[in-house]
Amino acid sequence: MNKIKFSHYYDKLYHVPPVTQAKLLEAIQVRIEDLSPAFLAYDTDNGLYDLPKKGRYIVLIFAKGENDIFTTLRRDVPHKHEYYVSKRGEMFKIIIEGGERMCDEPDLLEGEHGRTDQSVSTGCRGSYIPCGNILDSFDYRREGEAW
Repeated sequence: MNKIKFSHYYDKLYHVPPVTQAKLLEAIQVRIEDLSPAFLAYDTDNGLYDLPKKGRYIVLIFAKGENDIFTTLRRDVPHKHEYYVSKRGEMFKIIIEGGERMCDEPDLLEGEHGRTDQSVSTGCRGSYIPCGNILDSFDYRREGEAW
């Protein structure tokens, strides 16, 4: 399976249950200086990932579920755009290089996040991303759906 790597768990990857793969819908060449500040803030978690002020990039648009998309920017190096265009419609495994844990609260050890008193709306990071161990305690079934 194709793979796409991320340096950490970005807010745009949030999904219940956690997203592990996504379908590449489109690959669009852009100049980063032409992108809006709002788009760059969305794509980098408000600057968590530093981007240069100028340069050629590829906006990749992925579907992580029905009517649920996210984008990611990748440097436009020789042959990379053609590669992504050839992969449109294919699934990509999502790899979080910073680890599989979605929570980065330093004062809690792994396994301590299963507390039911921790709000899903705020999550461990103080954003809307809940800790992976909290997600494990939820019932993702729709009403009437069997496991």
